[in-house]
Amino acid sequence: MIIVATNLPEVGAAIDRALAQQMDEVQDAVERALNTTAEDVMAESNDNAPGVSGKLKNSAVNGFAATAFGTSKVEVGYTAPYAAHVHEDMEGKKPKFLEKAVMSVGPSLRDNVIKELK
Repeated sequence: MIIVATNLPEVGAAIDRALAQQMDEVQDAVERALNTTAEDVMAESNDNAPGVSGKLKNSAVNGFAATAFGTSKVEVGYTAPYAAHVHEDMEGKKPKFLEKAVMSVGPSLRDNVIKELK
């Protein structure tokens, strides 16, 4: 059997479009998984954050995941002016609340990506 393709540029363009669509879907899934994981990190971090007034916890921010230059990322943190000091001052006293949450929840990112891809 011999197959002759006379419209190779059109076939190539169709393949490129299909691959680009798949890549967009994968990036969307990764971003959704990052958002879910970031929400979980923030919730656990808030559970471990010190303070009675709740001002530190109320300053928690969780950005939306974004992809730029082939890299997807999301940011999680606190905006209170003293948040970094409180976090760093915990060194040696007990685990840092944000780092502890990232180490605990972070590994679930893989499972969240798999779930989103299904």
